[in-house]
Amino acid sequence: MSLTPGQAAKVKGAFLTTINTLGVPATWKQAKPPAASKEITVGFKTIGKGDEELANAYGVGGKIITIIDGSTPSPPEKFDRISVLGVIYTLDNVNPIHINGMVVGCK
Repeated sequence: MSLTPGQAAKVKGAFLTTINTLGVPATWKQAKPPAASKEITVGFKTIGKGDEELANAYGVGGKIITIIDGSTPSPPEKFDRISVLGVIYTLDNVNPIHINGMVVGCK
C-alpha cells in the first residue's frame, strides 16, 4: 500500500521538520574531487544495545547520520566525512531514504 500524494507530502514535511528541528550542525566534506564541503544539519544517533543488527555490524557506539536529500552539492558517498561537534566521522555505508519511491534523504 502506498501513500496518497497528500499523505506523502505530509510525511516528507514531518521528516524535514524533524531533522531541521532536532538535528545537529555538521560539516560535510566530499572525499573525491572536487572535495566540496558544506555546512548542513543532520540527524545524529548513537547505536545502542537495543539496535541489535546495527550493533553487530558496526558496534555499540557507532553513529547513524541522517542527511536531507539536496542539502549537499552532490549526494553523500562512502568515504565522505561528516564533522559533528569537532569529531570527524567517515561514512562507511550510505543508503537512500524513500517515501513513496521518492528519495528524501540518506543514512
